[in-house]
Amino acid sequence: MAAARNTNSTQSGSGNVTEVKLSPLQQEVETLKKTIPFGPDALIESKKKQEYAYYELGKIYRLGLGENDKAIATFEKLLALFPATQYEAETLYLSYLASEGTPRQNEFKNRLFQKFPESYYVRLINRSSLTPLTAGAEAAAQNLYAQAYEAYQKGEYTNALTQTEQGLKQYAGNALEDKFALLKTMLVAKTENAEAYRKALTVFIDNYPSSNLVNMAKEMLTAAKGK
Repeated sequence: MAAARNTNSTQSGSGNVTEVKLSPLQQEVETLKKTIPFGPDALIESKKKQEYAYYELGKIYRLGLGENDKAIATFEKLLALFPATQYEAETLYLSYLASEGTPRQNEFKNRLFQKFPESYYVRLINRSSLTPLTAGAEAAAQNLYAQAYEAYQKGEYTNALTQTEQGLKQYAGNALEDKFALLKTMLVAKTENAEAYRKALTVFIDNYPSSNLVNMAKEMLTAAKGK
């Protein structure tokens, strides 16, 4: 295979093409130009890559290297450059963990709780401070869920919603918490509009990523988007 020539072609006014040999520095400039995004689509894609790079770097500092100060600085840079980033809730949570034992931990916790009160990460923090439920409380939660689901099947949606919310608050962290949460989402479908239902399903999927019900929720969301 012939080696690529380090030249640029130029065309004179008479139409003749002249090849100009590039210096090493000019060659580097031409190479760099090829990596610079031009046009709106290329710029958007470049920004997405930059956003993801900050997110991943912060996680590596925190989870891989245990360098908490660098993790926090990287996450703060991400939030400053991309205030609407989809990674905001997770970065606030990881910053909360990375700042353990410092005055800033409450700052990150408060920002997370205020902006993402229904998020999976808020639930993780709340669960860490919960006293494990007794066997009696778990049994009571199961009984309440059975009553709520029966009310749902009968079309008694207001009653079912009241019992579901009671189960989520009174028995937080119970073994059926994800079932209570999905039932609440199903009740949204009966009592609110389609957009609220789709949003509720998305929140459930985000809040319970390891639940056995996630695949069902994803199928429900796919079906809901088709309406």
